[in-house]
Amino acid sequence: MLDWKPIPLPEQQGFLTHYTVCYKKQRQNKEAKSTATECHNTSASAKDYLLQNLTPGTMYEVSVAGATAAGLGPNAITSFITSAPDFYKGWIKYCIIVLITIIIITACVLIIKRHKSKIYPPLPHPVVIESAVFWMKNR
Repeated sequence: MLDWKPIPLPEQQGFLTHYTVCYKKQRQNKEAKSTATECHNTSASAKDYLLQNLTPGTMYEVSVAGATAAGLGPNAITSFITSAPDFYKGWIKYCIIVLITIIIITACVLIIKRHKSKIYPPLPHPVVIESAVFWMKNR
């Protein structure tokens, strides 16, 4: 939603008939094609306008100008970037949670391996005498 303050009466150059709202996508780089400007007229009493069909994560340039019978007045220009859709925000949160979980599990495994000798002392190996093995086989 785009909103603006009405033009004060002393600054109006005649009877205000309507506002013209124009917007276009900004080029992301020098090679990108320039997009067409969309313009819409609103009533003279309007103080806001709903911009539709915007692409998420895109920079736009918007201008608002008051119009009289003599034509358009000076433009008020601003730029903004639309936010990423909620779908992407959800995936980003999910990926961050999974990544943190993997990091925590990896850290725990490494800590356990490093301190394995302190947590689980080595077990002594039983001594097997060869004569006892020979005796067991020949019985």
